[in-house]
Amino acid sequence: MTVTEAIRRMRLIRQTGKDFGLVFYASTKPYGLRKYERCRLRSRPIDADGDKADGSSQRKFAMTDRFIYFEDLDTGESKQCRKRLIIKVRFGNNWHDVTLE
Repeated sequence: MTVTEAIRRMRLIRQTGKDFGLVFYASTKPYGLRKYERCRLRSRPIDADGDKADGSSQRKFAMTDRFIYFEDLDTGESKQCRKRLIIKVRFGNNWHDVTLE
């Protein structure tokens, strides 16, 4: 499965209220693999004034060019990861290897 297809499926299941799993290489310390069993996409971060850097205040469930933003449903914490560092995703009970396009 490509990264693009995995993200497309994450967006689709966001609308159904279901979750997905994610395994990726961490780009910050501590480095190594990180695995989150239950995730859901979240909005992009908003600055202190409630606006995005481009001046719009509309919240979008989307990704920047490099990152996806998600919530760890087990802890309630907001997380992010670089798209290109994703190696596995889970939809339902099945884990899929992720490849770059």
